[in-house]
Amino acid sequence: MKRLAIAVLIAVLAVTPCLFSHARAGAALGVKGGLTVSSWWGEDTAGEDMKAGFLGGAYFTYMFNDKFGIQPEFLYHRKGIKEEFLGVELTWNLDYIEIPILFKIVIPTESAVTPGFIVGPALAFNVNSTVKGEYLGQSAEEDASDITSDMDLGFVLGLNVGFDIGSAEILFDLRYTLGFMTIDDEGDASVRNAAFSFMAGVAFPLGTAE
Repeated sequence: MKRLAIAVLIAVLAVTPCLFSHARAGAALGVKGGLTVSSWWGEDTAGEDMKAGFLGGAYFTYMFNDKFGIQPEFLYHRKGIKEEFLGVELTWNLDYIEIPILFKIVIPTESAVTPGFIVGPALAFNVNSTVKGEYLGQSAEEDASDITSDMDLGFVLGLNVGFDIGSAEILFDLRYTLGFMTIDDEGDASVRNAAFSFMAGVAFPLGTAE
């Protein structure tokens, strides 16, 4: 699985410059950011509480026509959960560099508003893992990277709507990201990431129409 994920990443890095070199009116480069509400799922989860976090980064959209396109993204995504263990309130923060490769389906309209769908895989690399414990007003935080898997592979499904303002497009994005790989570094526990996310962003067109 790890070799497959690395192969996918290399392929994406190889293809993206080609898309830029052929950029026309259907290509755009943008930035986005927002909030995420994450949880864990799997056989070894025990009803942990959801936790709010943040995500944001850059994205590139290339539309093959007025309905279909591809949208690679480069995001920083903070996930995790909250739980109580023996009276101690624990907060897990798992930070990832996430690279979704999304297929974009746009519903053409006669107005400046363009709704659409996004779907595709997301490769993520863990860059920071901590667990914070609070008890009777006291708190302590420990590094948890040695027990956290360094990679995740998930699936993204979402909705977005764009607003054409002439020189740019304002975008709002609602998505669900489901992780398929356990976050347990030993691989013994079935505990996986899941997150609902809302982002707002702005994109600027690249190139000129032929």
